[in-house]
Amino acid sequence: MEPRSALDLPISPPKSSQSMIGKADDFLCPDLVVPSNREHKFRVPINPDGFFHVPNIEGNNVLRVELQIGTRERRCVVLKTSDGSVLAQCVATRGTARIDEFLLLRGSSGEYFAKLAQGGPDQLTRSSHEATWIVQTRAGTVWFFCRQVDSSVMGVMDKLGNVIAILRQDEQTEDQNNHAGESVLLQVGPQMDFSVVLLVLVAIRHLTRL
Repeated sequence: MEPRSALDLPISPPKSSQSMIGKADDFLCPDLVVPSNREHKFRVPINPDGFFHVPNIEGNNVLRVELQIGTRERRCVVLKTSDGSVLAQCVATRGTARIDEFLLLRGSSGEYFAKLAQGGPDQLTRSSHEATWIVQTRAGTVWFFCRQVDSSVMGVMDKLGNVIAILRQDEQTEDQNNHAGESVLLQVGPQMDFSVVLLVLVAIRHLTRL
C-alpha cells in the first residue's frame, strides 16, 4: 500500500497556546485568526466574476474578496470589509525577473507583511506534491502551499509538515444558489490567520499561470 500524503490527513491542532504561527506580529488580520479548538469552513467560488463575499457562521456577508486581473504588475487580490474598507492585499510585485511573485500587504496603507513566491524545500516538492508555493513573513514565519499531483486538493503546511488548512472539492455540498460543483471547500484550522490562507489561495488559483 502506498503511504498517504500529508494532505490526506486531518488538519493538525496547534501544539501549544502560542500556536504554530507565532506571535501577534505574524497576523495579517488579527481579527480573522480562527479561535482555538475551532475550524473555519467556507466554500470558495471556482470562477468568481471579479469578486465574491465571505459569510460568517450566521450566513451574513461580512467580507468581500475582489480580483483585479490586468497587466502583470497590476494583478492583485483585495480583502475588504462589507462596507468597503481594505483589510489586506496580495499584489504582484513590480520590477522583478521572477514570474508570479507577490507581496502580502496590510490594509490600505500597504504595510509589508510577507512575500509569496513559487518554490519550497525538497521534502514538500517530491513526487506526492506539485506546484509548491512559499509564504515568508517579515517576522520569519513560513508556510507552504502545496498542490497534490493529479488532484484539485491544495494544502497549507508549516515547516514541520503539519497541515493547517486544506482546499478541496466538496461533492456533498452546494453553494447558496444550489449550484453544485461551482465552489470548493476551504477548511482552516485553529489559530491560523484566515486572511492569509484565503488571499494566497485565490492568488494562486486565479492570478498565476498554474
